[in-house]
Amino acid sequence: MKTLKKSKRFSIVEVIVVCAVVAILASLIMSASSSVREAGRKTTCLNNLKQIQSIYEAYRKDHRKAPAGDLVNHDDFSFAEDYVSESDLGTFICPGDNSNQLVSIGLNGLDGYTSYSYIPTEAYVEPVTGFVPGDYEVASNDRVALGSLKLVAFDNNDGNHKGNRNIVYFNGSGNSKSGIAQTLKAGSFDFAELASNNNANEDEENASNEDEENASNEDEENASNEDEENASNEDEGKTLLEEAQEELEAREDELTEASTEAEEAEEAAREAEEAQEAAKQEDVAKQEEATEAQENKNDAEEELAKAEEALEQAKEALENGPQGYDSENVTLPEDNKGNEIIVNTDVRVTFELLGSGFSSNSIYSDVSVGGDTYKWQNEDGENHSQHVVGVEGLTLDLDVETGLTIAINGRSSYYDSSNLQGKSNLMVYRDGDEATSVGGYNGQDSVKTFLSDYIDKDGNVTIGADQVIFLMELGTTNKSKSYYDMQDLVVLATFEIVSTKEDVADLEKQVQEIKEALVTATTDADNAAKAAAEAAEAAAKAELAAEAAVAAEAAAKKALEEAEEAVLAAEEKEAMCQKDKSSKNENNGFGNGDQDAPGNSLENNNAENAQGDESNSEEEVNSSKNQNNGFGNGDQDAPGNSLENNNAENAQGNNGNTNPNSVEVDNSAEIAQLEAKIVDLRAEYEEAVSKGQSKKAARKLERIQEKQAELAELQ
Repeated sequence: MKTLKKSKRFSIVEVIVVCAVVAILASLIMSASSSVREAGRKTTCLNNLKQIQSIYEAYRKDHRKAPAGDLVNHDDFSFAEDYVSESDLGTFICPGDNSNQLVSIGLNGLDGYTSYSYIPTEAYVEPVTGFVPGDYEVASNDRVALGSLKLVAFDNNDGNHKGNRNIVYFNGSGNSKSGIAQTLKAGSFDFAELASNNNANEDEENASNEDEENASNEDEENASNEDEENASNEDEGKTLLEEAQEELEAREDELTEASTEAEEAEEAAREAEEAQEAAKQEDVAKQEEATEAQENKNDAEEELAKAEEALEQAKEALENGPQGYDSENVTLPEDNKGNEIIVNTDVRVTFELLGSGFSSNSIYSDVSVGGDTYKWQNEDGENHSQHVVGVEGLTLDLDVETGLTIAINGRSSYYDSSNLQGKSNLMVYRDGDEATSVGGYNGQDSVKTFLSDYIDKDGNVTIGADQVIFLMELGTTNKSKSYYDMQDLVVLATFEIVSTKEDVADLEKQVQEIKEALVTATTDADNAAKAAAEAAEAAAKAELAAEAAVAAEAAAKKALEEAEEAVLAAEEKEAMCQKDKSSKNENNGFGNGDQDAPGNSLENNNAENAQGDESNSEEEVNSSKNQNNGFGNGDQDAPGNSLENNNAENAQGNNGNTNPNSVEVDNSAEIAQLEAKIVDLRAEYEEAVSKGQSKKAARKLERIQEKQAELAELQ
């Protein structure tokens, strides 16, 4: 018996079902994916518009006005050039605009090649009837005529988002959505008013048709809409008042912002001036450090030059024997007045007592080097007593180290040389100096005669370049005295360099140390000079920053003054609107013939007054008829009635008539709106009080009271 095997193949029905399921799923996935992509494109586009709004705000704050834009094509975003770079151009391309070439064109393409339109303030034209009212309150209208708006940016092609358009309202656009970006659904907007060269003929034709239509229907509309016009006037007055109040609030907010900016600018200016002062002080300090470092470098260079010269002399003395030491390298007393000298290198000094003339008393003398005192020696090399008057041939040889002070000491019973420093009683001369010219006392030779071997005929000292000569007067300090002769003690000092190998080695070491110190001093001087230059540059920048901060402070204060003036202007405008509203409210009632009803002539009104209250019963009948017919008190023409009929109605009078328009209306929505507005105003009032903004708080409180009065009237 054969067993039938079950087939494993799919039937055609199964294949068709599977394909159908797959197709349905694919279509669902594609549809969802398309919706997600479109939502992403719309979100990106809205973000782009918000970025453009931020750029617009930056421009407005920097230039204190809105960008001019293009009044014809509405495609000029060139005001953003100073705020974006090439890499930011994607902000001006809608992700749904696949054919845009702005990126390839660059920043120049911001004028005419973006995906968006920008309508500046001046582009506003009167709106077409049936689209948008002139107050730009876009949020309250079901249909938007984009061409009638001002200070907005939106997609210039509704194909970017499947018929929808994204829009952003800039601050200053005059509507409650300033600063908000949103999507306008397809069919909710119209471009009939967008001024361009291409639409000029169409606008002209529409205007012509509209004028004809208005002309043909003017009488009918005036007759049928008089009451509506009164209500519209009242609403318009209310709208203008609300606009004035909103403008006042905006100006007060701007004043608050300007006040804050002024305070910040003042603080920034103060900080900048403090920074400038600190930078100046730092500059002065760095300049002083640089000067000191340069002086240290100069001292090191001078010291090195002296040390190298001493080293050369020591080497020469070591090689060729003692060398004369120029007395120019010996430091003498100021103005040559004194008895002390200082040597600037190691030298050997030979002192020779040329003479001592003091007739009435004795002169005592010795030589001091550093802290040591040495007596004169005679020709045999023996120490001599300190008494030197009339003694000849006394000498003294001493080796003196660098920097030590040598003093020739002389004393009498009247004066001591240690007490005569800086006086002309003690003089030290080099070769070529002009010697003192005084006569000798009591038969002694004059100085020139006494020192004829050392002073030439012109009175100038003639000694060796390696010598100095000391003259002293120890009897008096009065030059007019005859015994003032500068011969009480005369000493000649001769300098020579005597060197050993050890001296040369020490000098070489000293030169090397000075060179190292000079390198350090040079580096310090260079660094100090660089720091001083940087400090000077920083001080200059701080000065510029301080000037800029002061200018910014002045600009902020000026802006504050302008904001205060704008608030005052807004307050005046609000007061005028309030007055106009009150005036209109008073003139809108038509009772007892005291006010002409709209559309009726003065004669008709007089006829009403003439009839008075002649027949109340007849008026009641007429009133009943008027109520049934939907026309009121003869004050409004019923459709189709002629002027004569209207006059006949007016003749009946209207005192005590029932108002046919007094119909009970559900105003709960308006009450709820007023209550919400009062809550918002209370919050703004409390915020103003917390910030100390007394004027704004008073303004908010007044608004609250007005809204409460309106609420009470509605209730």
